[in-house]
Amino acid sequence: MRPIVCLIKFLPYPGINQSLSSLTLLVFLFFSPCLSTAGTLLYHFTMDKDTAFSSYIISKTQRGTTLSTEWRAETLSVKSELLFDFSGNEQSWKSINIREGTNVTVTHAGDSLVLTGTFKCKPVLKAFPLKGFSWKQMIPFDLVDLAFSADEPLTFTTVALMGPYALKTFHLRAKRIGDETIFFRGTQTRAVHIRVSPVGFFSALWHGDYWFRKSDRVFIRSESSGMPGRPDAVMELIGEK
Repeated sequence: MRPIVCLIKFLPYPGINQSLSSLTLLVFLFFSPCLSTAGTLLYHFTMDKDTAFSSYIISKTQRGTTLSTEWRAETLSVKSELLFDFSGNEQSWKSINIREGTNVTVTHAGDSLVLTGTFKCKPVLKAFPLKGFSWKQMIPFDLVDLAFSADEPLTFTTVALMGPYALKTFHLRAKRIGDETIFFRGTQTRAVHIRVSPVGFFSALWHGDYWFRKSDRVFIRSESSGMPGRPDAVMELIGEK
């Protein structure tokens, strides 16, 4: 099994409540050939007094690997599904938020992304040129290969569905920090640490740190620095099936 996500303040997911309105999953979640085993991963998210739970189900299909996710809190329920081909490239991503009337699909087509569906009860159709950048939509899941390689830092494109970046793309940069020993669920655990931050000015205001268990490459913990006036956020693996 492989793990999931961490939150950051610019990405594609809905907030848990008003205090989280600018948060999205960097999702917070990527898989590539590392998704070799089907299974379910459960995570707990906290930011100050706010909490949420998320589940990630990895399954194999004739088209490749599918990662299905669901985030739940008192006022939040968001479901999404990301399809990877057999080479680990992201092919399509679907996000559903019934409460706000959003049901959109993003499809990878050549060197572009095409977004279709309904956004906040209104039809939407947009195309975004990638200009040679890779597409990552579920951080940190799609970054596990970077974490376990000697590759140079990676700059990639992601699509946002909330906040000032809603229905726009932006660039993030991920780099490998190195091997570390962290305290996880009462035990010292060997892990690989990567850091993700926006490209440009906002890199000085926010970053997200993600740890993958070295023994099996599973995402186990994230810590997201708070933007000015916002508390920090933590996500941690709490169950595996």
